[in-house]
Amino acid sequence: MDGFSTSHMQSEVLLPEPELLKRYLGDPSERIPCPSVAQEILFGARGRYWQLNHFLEHHSLEFDTEAFDNLQDFLKKNENQLDQDSAESLLQESLQWVPLEIQGSWKRQWVHSHRKGSRQRVPALVDPHSPGLTGGVQNQPDFQAGIAEPLGRPSVIERYDNDRRVVFVAGGVGLPPVLPILKEHLELGNQTV
Repeated sequence: MDGFSTSHMQSEVLLPEPELLKRYLGDPSERIPCPSVAQEILFGARGRYWQLNHFLEHHSLEFDTEAFDNLQDFLKKNENQLDQDSAESLLQESLQWVPLEIQGSWKRQWVHSHRKGSRQRVPALVDPHSPGLTGGVQNQPDFQAGIAEPLGRPSVIERYDNDRRVVFVAGGVGLPPVLPILKEHLELGNQTV
């Protein structure tokens, strides 16, 4: 039984070092294309255009009405170029309509809004020195998307003699990653249990 007493217990957490992750998975902070439709549905289908409009919804009262409308029109007109704007030239142009008091927040939102159809390679990097160890990542789309499918290096799958069997043992959250591996073994003609 899992309840408040176990889910909110304070305990020591051992996290893999970024260098270890980099060695086996690649740069943890790197953005990669969504490897599946499931992950794209979870968060990757929304790019910078959606994220910036979401910001505007939450800050609409801080804008002059005309400036707000102009900024929305600007974003709509440049929707296809927003995800590709790594040089942030469109960001500079957009600042003319953003109130000075929230320009810092707008810039951060712009820089941290990622390309449509991409995800962070390692979805739940956590700073163990930060208060609220998991609270900061649980509300991020990448954190939830990490449960969609396994990431990392693919399993090595080869054909075995008929006198050998491939045994799978999994349960709970370990079950979904086993299914595609099992299917590949069956396609190769391996006997599975």
